[in-house]
Amino acid sequence: MNSKGFKKCFSADSILLAWERVISSVGTDAKDYFGISIYSANLNQNLKKLSEELYNGEYNPTRPFKYFEPKINGTQRTKTVLGIKDAIVYQAIANYVAELTYDYFTETRHFVFGSVLSPDVKKGTSLLEEDGIDYYFFEYYVSLYNRFVESINETVDKHFIQYRLETDITSFFDTIPHSTLIIELNNFQIDKDILELFSNCLNFWSGTRDSETIGVGIPQGPAASYFFANLILDSLDRLAMKNGLTYFRFMDDIRIYDSNKSNLSSALISFDRHLKSKSLSINIKKTSIQEVEHSESEKGRLLDSSGIKIKKNKKSKEIDVDILEHDSTQISGDEEKNIKALNKREALNFYYQAISQIEDELLDIYSETKNENILESSFLTDVKLVRRFLTLAQKWRLVSKNLIDMDDKIPDYKMVDIWLFGISRIHWKANNLIWNLTYYIDLSDYHSEFNKLLNDFKDYEWVKYQLLAVYGKTINFNSSKINSIIKKINDEKSPLVRLGYYKMLVEKIKVNSQIADSLTYLIKSEPEIYVQETILNLIHQKHLNIPIDNLKTWFL
Repeated sequence: MNSKGFKKCFSADSILLAWERVISSVGTDAKDYFGISIYSANLNQNLKKLSEELYNGEYNPTRPFKYFEPKINGTQRTKTVLGIKDAIVYQAIANYVAELTYDYFTETRHFVFGSVLSPDVKKGTSLLEEDGIDYYFFEYYVSLYNRFVESINETVDKHFIQYRLETDITSFFDTIPHSTLIIELNNFQIDKDILELFSNCLNFWSGTRDSETIGVGIPQGPAASYFFANLILDSLDRLAMKNGLTYFRFMDDIRIYDSNKSNLSSALISFDRHLKSKSLSINIKKTSIQEVEHSESEKGRLLDSSGIKIKKNKKSKEIDVDILEHDSTQISGDEEKNIKALNKREALNFYYQAISQIEDELLDIYSETKNENILESSFLTDVKLVRRFLTLAQKWRLVSKNLIDMDDKIPDYKMVDIWLFGISRIHWKANNLIWNLTYYIDLSDYHSEFNKLLNDFKDYEWVKYQLLAVYGKTINFNSSKINSIIKKINDEKSPLVRLGYYKMLVEKIKVNSQIADSLTYLIKSEPEIYVQETILNLIHQKHLNIPIDNLKTWFL
């Protein structure tokens, strides 16, 4: 007999709301797009069936697709792609708990700035009755980050503040004990049948691609995990509140400010003991107590609507590089009026000035750092340099898009070396540089450079996957090259890298061709279901005249 809470958590409306939040969440790499396509084909029936399966005890979680994403320190984090049914169930549980606890968590709103619940979460399924619904589970990250930065900047401006404690938690998502999370949820009087199902699900979803880690870890990727991570750390936030600490937390990035260094040492000891009581550990390598610099270098910088960092209190009386980086739909107020006041010739003149400034600065960074030993690169130690390089790369991308759209400008090929250099030095952010390389039609002159990068990062499947997204631009696709790719697929152990090679073939596929026949054979023998289904979805998108059910019969 299902409890009242269980019935509410997994009602037809609750499952629909969970679906909407899953498909609207950010994080393009962490979704089951094939499953989304299947569910969308007969949405109401599929959602109703899932609700009934849960009510009847017929739902069973499945083992998800997992891949490894690099960190700056050379290690890798495990990212998880839940199947669509599991993603909906996970989000439904998060929705239910978040609705019940929303008011409680607003009590720490001046201390916590990462993955803060949207006010609409409190409405529960009644949200479905409204017009113009915003389904986002969390507040917009740019406004949250800016509140985080502004709060810290206001603290730094207080000259009696002398010291800063900075720390985070070791392998946070991977080390959260299921028992700790279940106990926390039980304290909120979440029904036991929900907790039993949730505990079972977490055991299926935990661990790496190689093995489960029974009882430990929550899947990193789904939005629901960030909510439950905040829930785990809520007692730490309240400990800081209770002790009157000047405390700021952005997920597991924790900062505390004080005029007395010994107070911060005491806080660190207290936090360490508290986290250990939850089987979590402070990351010693990322923990420091340092003197605050009362200067602009100590302060953070705000983000604009595109996620690019901007200076605080920036005047917008003139059009300049920071305005030109935007599409006009992202600009508001005076900036929008200024853009609209320009004719095409004036706008192009400003865009060309902007791209020149951006490229000159990137070339300067390149010339100053290109001869450094890669193991002693400035990019490994200078966080500001990494941020500046990535910010300029994003500005270049946005301005280049406007120049392509307005003037058919071909991006300067001298910048390809910059993007390849960036990948070699900031491999944990390779996707940011790969996006820039997609603006080039032909990269055949850089085939050997790509091969070198693929070899240099042979142990980093995510980096190889990112490189393969544009690797096809370096290849003349003849039968020999296609056979070479097929051989690499057969020899490749990483399912994520195989997916990258499959995508290259899909770009060249023609129905009733030898490539299609070879691809059919490969997909039928592909051991990773997620890879099979992702390729089917890509082919379905590329050849819209082929129904997804026909593709399943064709390939599977």
